[in-house]
Amino acid sequence: ACKEGVIGWQTQRHNLGKTVDVKDTSEVVMAVNALLRELTPKPPDGKRANVWRPPLFSDAQETLARALAGV
Repeated sequence: ACKEGVIGWQTQRHNLGKTVDVKDTSEVVMAVNALLRELTPKPPDGKRANVWRPPLFSDAQETLARALAGV
């Protein structure tokens, strides 16, 4: 969530997640990458954990990070 405003305040107050300064693109990129790492389970057999997830999820992650960084 954005650090400013009602949603950021509620997020911080109730410890609902991470807040970021939306003007700091590197902070936003790091937060998105951290979230994606948490959402990507690593199965022990090396197969994809979630069959609905596209096989090129890492490419989607990289594209999102670049877009947020303005690259």
